[in-house]
Order: sequence, then structure tokens, then C-alpha cells
Amino acid sequence: MNSQTYRPRRASEKEKAAALSFHDPAAERREYDKQMARAAQDEMTRDSLRALEEAGRKVGDAGQHAPVVEQHHEVVDEADQHRLHDEATEVRHQLGGEVAQYVLAGNATVTIVSKGSGKRFTFKFSRAKTKGDAAQDEQRPWFVSVLNGPDNENSFAYIGCVWPRDRATLKPSAKSVIAMEAPSAKAATWFVQGMHSPDKLLTLCEVWHEGRCGRCGRKLTVPSSIASGIGPECAKRGEA
Repeated sequence: MNSQTYRPRRASEKEKAAALSFHDPAAERREYDKQMARAAQDEMTRDSLRALEEAGRKVGDAGQHAPVVEQHHEVVDEADQHRLHDEATEVRHQLGGEVAQYVLAGNATVTIVSKGSGKRFTFKFSRAKTKGDAAQDEQRPWFVSVLNGPDNENSFAYIGCVWPRDRATLKPSAKSVIAMEAPSAKAATWFVQGMHSPDKLLTLCEVWHEGRCGRCGRKLTVPSSIASGIGPECAKRGEA
């Protein structure tokens, strides 16, 4: 009987790729990680949209335009900002009815927390330096910035200013680095308008200060001063 040499059929490239994929646990793990990352990103997007929709409802109630679902010039996202603030902050004190008095004291740092969503932002309100002219000093604006980095003393980005002639309006300027369409700027706009009606404001959010006088920056120890955010000596002097 004639002997014949057996030659096995060569596998196609498609079959090789399928076999390699089937027997490569590392490749399967990489694909799984990609799918989980996409799912997490989709969930973050849904959470951001829900937060913006809630902010739009509040701003709409206050007579403002609904927020644009877009964010510009933010250095870190909102979740990172919250985490960084928690790591950097030691003690916070909740303000009562004298919100505007503290915020416009001249050197105030304030954190607002939504009672509905738990979202929060930290803002700094610092007034321009005096020029020695009483008439000009009365017209000095307050510069408003938002915490957007790990250093809770210096990681602030400028949003805009509040002028004495219209203390319920936050206006951008040529030096603004946070667009007014950004969530932080919309929250600041809503807060500046609402702080003059603290009874209504405090039903929607909590307002916290850092335990230091909103005017001179010294640590507060007197209970009544902690409640108002203004030290006793600075309270006697009135507005900065």
C-alpha cells in the first residue's frame, strides 16, 4: 500500500486571531477595563447633566437664564474640586442670617452646599484695596473667584466682580478665566443674587465659612463672631 504524507490544513489569519483572543486572558482583561471605563464615563455624564438641570431650575426661579450644558476653562472637574476641598479644609462653620454681611466684608471665603444634591463650591470674595479717596473707595468692587485646585489658599480662578451700585449681580470682566456658562460661575451668580434674601437662600443651601474673620482674616474664637463670620473689632468698623 502506498504511504501518503499527512499535511495538516493551515489556519487562516482570522482563525489565528480568534484563537489568540480566546486564549489571551490579558487581552480579555484589557477589553473588560475599557468597557468599565466607558460605562463610568457615561454615568459621570448623566450625573453632570442632572446637576446642570437642577441648577437651571434654581436660576430660572431667580429670574435668570437656564444654564448652558457646557463648561469652559475649568481646571478640574466638580468631583475633583469637592475631593480636593475636603482634603485641604480643616474646620468650617455654618453661617446664619448675616450672609451678605460676611460675604461682602472684604476678605471672605465661603462654601455653599446644595441641600438637594449635595453639590458644593468654595468662593472667595475680596474687595479692591483702598485708594485714600472716600468717594472712590465707596465704588470699589468685590472680586469673586472659585476654588479649583488642591491649595485652598491659592488655587482660585477669577470669575468676575460685584459692584457696590448693584450688589446682587456678578459681572464678568476682561480678566475672567471662568466662563459665565460654567457651573461654578452659574452657582456664584445665583448665590450673589440670593445672599440678600438669606431666609430663602438658606432653605436651598448651607453657607459655611472657614472660621476666620471675613474682613481681616484672623481666627475667630468668640461664639457670636463665629456665627456671623466677623470678628468683634471688625464688626464695629462696618464695611471694609
